[in-house]
Amino acid sequence: MPAHQIHDHVDCPYFRWRLFQRNAVWYADGRFEKRNLGIHSLGTQVRNEAESNLRKLDFQMAVKHGLARDPGVDPDSCLAISRGWDLSLEWCDRPPVMGGASNKTLNKYKRSQVLHRNFCDMEGIHIGMTLEKMSWNGTGEVWEGDTRIAPCILS
Repeated sequence: MPAHQIHDHVDCPYFRWRLFQRNAVWYADGRFEKRNLGIHSLGTQVRNEAESNLRKLDFQMAVKHGLARDPGVDPDSCLAISRGWDLSLEWCDRPPVMGGASNKTLNKYKRSQVLHRNFCDMEGIHIGMTLEKMSWNGTGEVWEGDTRIAPCILS
């Protein structure tokens, strides 16, 4: 029978984590919170380093779940989820001759869009895209040139 593991609870700025060791390596368990954050290896056998890595992990998960803003992303260059869906559906609503989707496919996309927006609203997620070169020429070409996709939080 395996030895009983002692779990230490650590309160970080965004989430509460349970620390434990497996094969001498420290892990953070975030499965007991409101959001299931999963189990993550902290990549060290030293407790102090594990706590330092946990603070970084806590911030990364906060950015991922929309609780913190990534300082490396300019919020003015972000595209909100709702605006992205509007552009996407507008793009698909073109006549099929111009490369648009059929009515049946468009209806599927609209149903998916409603479910996705509801999910994002429930989870408080407003992640969009950062577009470095975005242009609209009025003929259906929405994205031109190089694009870079990065998570960003809109408040």
